[in-house]
Amino acid sequence: MTLAAFSFSYKSVPVELREQLAFTAEQLRQMYLNSLALGFSELVVVSTCNRVEWYGITCNTQQTMFDLYGFLSHTTGIDRHQLEDLGHLFTDQEAVDHLFRVSASLESMVLGEPQVLGQVKNAYAQASDIQNLRQLDKLFIRAFKAAKRVRNETAIAQNAVSVSFAAVELARKIFEKLDDKRCMLIGAGEMCELAAKHLHAHGVKQFVVANRTLERAERLATIFSGKACTLEQLEEHLSGCDIIISSTGAQEPVITKPMVRRALKKRGMQNPMFFIDIAVPRDVEESVNDITMAFRYDIDDLQEVVEENKRTRVHEKEKALLIIEQERNSYQQWLEVQDISPYIVALRQRMQQILEAELAHCCRGVDDAEQERMQRFGRRLMNKWLHSPSANIKRLVADEGGSGASHSIDTFKKLFDLEQI
Repeated sequence: MTLAAFSFSYKSVPVELREQLAFTAEQLRQMYLNSLALGFSELVVVSTCNRVEWYGITCNTQQTMFDLYGFLSHTTGIDRHQLEDLGHLFTDQEAVDHLFRVSASLESMVLGEPQVLGQVKNAYAQASDIQNLRQLDKLFIRAFKAAKRVRNETAIAQNAVSVSFAAVELARKIFEKLDDKRCMLIGAGEMCELAAKHLHAHGVKQFVVANRTLERAERLATIFSGKACTLEQLEEHLSGCDIIISSTGAQEPVITKPMVRRALKKRGMQNPMFFIDIAVPRDVEESVNDITMAFRYDIDDLQEVVEENKRTRVHEKEKALLIIEQERNSYQQWLEVQDISPYIVALRQRMQQILEAELAHCCRGVDDAEQERMQRFGRRLMNKWLHSPSANIKRLVADEGGSGASHSIDTFKKLFDLEQI
């Protein structure tokens, strides 16, 4: 049996084709129920915005590839040859390594992004609800362990690599805590909304939305249970806000140095104000930085933070890869020990058969009590004799690994005449 992973990822497959390969929950359920028709005895499908991957156990990889590509072509309408050109196959150890890397977000478009582990866990849970994942169960549990170690033992996910999240990092450095802070959004576009979502996720609960048109301001304010106002009313609310995110299409600054001075005087000069200017042209006058307790960052400042964090993540990737290698080797050792287990079971069964035959011969004419004593003695003797070779072969296979483990298994089979098992 072979572990196979068929991958269609952002590295080679354009988004419009990945969208066609993204199956609904019901379609996945039907696929799991009919996985044998595709050549899989066990199957887990991992589907995210950046990849669609099939992880399965198969006894004929080439036939399964042929059947899977045919199924996908028929289901999606994508040309079969195009699928074959874009798909990537991993088998056995390569497949293990790939799954561990995917789960730890080392194969993500944004290195270290946290969502992918949850997506892999959800895919595994859905598959295991429908199938008995005897072999894939241990594989995915080990993948989750590897991902957890990467997250806990490296800083690969601790630094922002998006402008909107970099703004949150800066806010957390300026303020000890965010849950009592009030945020003003100037503009109602996507960038403002995304930054606000990050702030909200980190504790900010009070929002004011200022926009040229009140209707759009009200729409965004509703998302965060906040208040809405027009740009003309902006200064009325400014002094009550600690964090100001601005992203408008204005050609002139909407926040000026005099406005900030007045706001700080009104709120008390000991209370800082944090301005995140992600507009081009800029919305907040550069001279605002000259005011004590006013902290202004524009898109270039944030981009510098992002680039530095990206460099840090790349550096941390080397540590993460070492963890993946350790966990992969640990899994492979466990797998190789499982390879010897059927032969240990077979040896025990053979010895049990010999024991029963000899006892039947020796117990003729012996009373029941004596037969029972002889049987107990025989079982104890057999168990004690089998313990050392069973434990030693397991340890030897685990320690040697790879071709060495295979050689030891072959020797064990020959030694005890188990080659037909």
